[in-house]
Amino acid sequence: MADDNRLPTNQSQLDIIDKLEDIETAISNISIGGSTVSVTQKTSTGTNIADITVDGTTTQLFAPTSGGASSLSGLSDVNITSVSNGQILQYDSSSDKWVNGNAPASYTEVTGTLSSGSTSITLSDASITTSSTIDIYTDPIELDHNDVTTTTGSTTITFDAQSQNITVKVRVS
Repeated sequence: MADDNRLPTNQSQLDIIDKLEDIETAISNISIGGSTVSVTQKTSTGTNIADITVDGTTTQLFAPTSGGASSLSGLSDVNITSVSNGQILQYDSSSDKWVNGNAPASYTEVTGTLSSGSTSITLSDASITTSSTIDIYTDPIELDHNDVTTTTGSTTITFDAQSQNITVKVRVS
C-alpha cells in the first residue's frame, strides 16, 4: 500500500478509530461536488482501520506502524558488546557485522609525490607493518588507486598514469 495513506505516527490506533467514528457519522454517504463519499470503519485488529470510498473507488486507510530497530544492537548486521567510552563502530568482515571496538590511539602520516606519468609510489616509515590499517588520500581528491602492497616498513600504491604530479598521503594506524 502507498505510504500517503498512512496516518501520523504520533497518534495511537485507538485515537484514530475514535476520530474515524466521528468522521463516519459526519460524512457517511454524502455527496461532495457530485461525488458520493462513504467511510467504513474496520472492526478487526490490524493496520487497515478504515475504507474510504469515493464514487465506488475504495482507498484503504492504515494506522501507523512501527518499523526498524530503535537501537544499533537491534540491527541484524550489528554486534555490540561491552560498550565503553571512546569506542567506534567498525566492520568485521569475518562475521559480516558492524562491531564496537576501540579507536586507534594514534596514526602516522606519510606523504609523497606520484610523478607525472608514473604508475606507482612507495611510501616508507617504520610504523608501517603488514597488519597496519592504511588509509590513502590523494590531491586531487578521489583519485582511485589500483592496488596496494604493504610490507614491513613500506607500502606501494599503484594508479593509472597521471598527466600531472599527484600528492599521495597515507595514514597508518
